[in-house]
Amino acid sequence: MTIRTRTTSLTAALIVGATLAAAGCSLSLQELSVGRSPDGPSYEITAQFDGVDRVVPGAEVRVGQEVVGRVSDVSTRDFTAEVEMRIRDDVPIPRDATARIELPTALGNPFIRLDVADAAGAPMSEGDVLPPAQTSRGPDIESGLAALATVLNGSGIDQIHAIMNELTAAFTGRSDKIRELADMLNDTLGVVDDHWDELDRAMVASHAFAAELAAGQPVLDRAMTDLAPVLDLLVSQRDQITALMGEASRLSREAQRVLGSAGSALSTEISDAGTVLAALDGFESELAPTLNSVATFLGGFAAATPGDYTTFDGTFDVTAVIAKLLTGSAPLEVPEARTLPEVLGGGVR
Repeated sequence: MTIRTRTTSLTAALIVGATLAAAGCSLSLQELSVGRSPDGPSYEITAQFDGVDRVVPGAEVRVGQEVVGRVSDVSTRDFTAEVEMRIRDDVPIPRDATARIELPTALGNPFIRLDVADAAGAPMSEGDVLPPAQTSRGPDIESGLAALATVLNGSGIDQIHAIMNELTAAFTGRSDKIRELADMLNDTLGVVDDHWDELDRAMVASHAFAAELAAGQPVLDRAMTDLAPVLDLLVSQRDQITALMGEASRLSREAQRVLGSAGSALSTEISDAGTVLAALDGFESELAPTLNSVATFLGGFAAATPGDYTTFDGTFDVTAVIAKLLTGSAPLEVPEARTLPEVLGGGVR
């Protein structure tokens, strides 16, 4: 009975093998049905990744630790990997959810984790797509081993060795200076900590100033645009400006020479001018009445000259004057004192 059963099983296996060989099929494990959709009704969404190494159809799709779907297909388009996923109908995925490729263990198969904790958008429906901005790739064992190999293969270790040697050479015999430098750094940090509030206010003021600049960006743009012709004009007149600056320099040297040669005389004149100004300051109380009297006199004199002649009243002794001029002995009689209005009011014309 046992021999007959084994014969029957062997015959069935040979028949299956012969059938596959005759059909010329090269059947692989990935071509077998491994569950590319969850049990029950489901809908399909697509996630776009920069890379999906080792992600195969049938990979799990998780929300938290719960398997809510499976990868149905993996393809590429426009240098972007597209992962089609079948999700159970009873699991809504918001449109602002994120997708991440992760590994369950160091040597496990990657799966897709959908993060819906902070998502609050409308639920996705059949055919919706998560763009690359909402997808990412977690660390994998290959990347870690590659980074470790880069360090161990020479570049990182050699550089660290060189750095340690240079630090040892720099610190040798300079421990006191290094300790002093550390103390100074500690004091500096203490001062910074003591003035932390001032620094904080300065940062707030800088932020406000930057905000003002940002708000006035259109004005600054217009100013720079309007300034461009002025700059072009200055550039076109650069030779004239250079010549003007040269003349100004020569004028400055000449003025310095003149002032240097007349230094003592100029100082004396400035001192005398100061004395005169001080004296005038002493006459300040008498200057105003004097000027008023002069103004009154000029007014009366203008009244005494109605035309091209001047009216005055006086006594002129011709004989005495001639005698005085000729002999120098005859005294002149002093006329009777009269007031200015009387003099200007009439007399000999």
